[in-house]
Amino acid sequence: FEEVERRSFTVTVKADGVAADTGFYRDTPVAQPAEIRVTGPRTEVDRIAQAVAEIGEDEALSETKRYSEVPVILLDAAGNVLEAADMGLTLSADRVEVDIPVYEVRSIGLAVEFIGPGRNFDTEWFYDRIELSIDRLQVVGSAAMFDHLEDPLTISTFDVSVLDMNWESPPVD
Repeated sequence: FEEVERRSFTVTVKADGVAADTGFYRDTPVAQPAEIRVTGPRTEVDRIAQAVAEIGEDEALSETKRYSEVPVILLDAAGNVLEAADMGLTLSADRVEVDIPVYEVRSIGLAVEFIGPGRNFDTEWFYDRIELSIDRLQVVGSAAMFDHLEDPLTISTFDVSVLDMNWESPPVD
């Protein structure tokens, strides 16, 4: 006789062959359920180092993809496959769904906006003297997010009404 052990394992997704197409970013794959429970003889459960769901396909994605019925593989510390049925183990789920999130990569312009100038005030004078360290930024997100993002994106506003007539910008080193 042996004591029955019940232990939970996080499902690690391996999807080395799945990449993002040009202009896209592949985020970390997620398994559902994210965790499985293994029940069986303690000595056999103790041999388990990790539970893995592996996507064996090689492809480049341009949108999020869901893989259904991905088998869960139990591995020991050396990376050897353990056969749950041969070990008398029961898994709460022997298959999972895997989502591989893919997002667009876009370059967004950056800008500074001046507020509060008097009427007939020449803001071009300020724009000629403002220098951003970068004028574009690589951004990752969904197409829906980009629909609500302005280009160029205002990263700072400066109230010119607080300046007096003798204001001069400090010299740049």
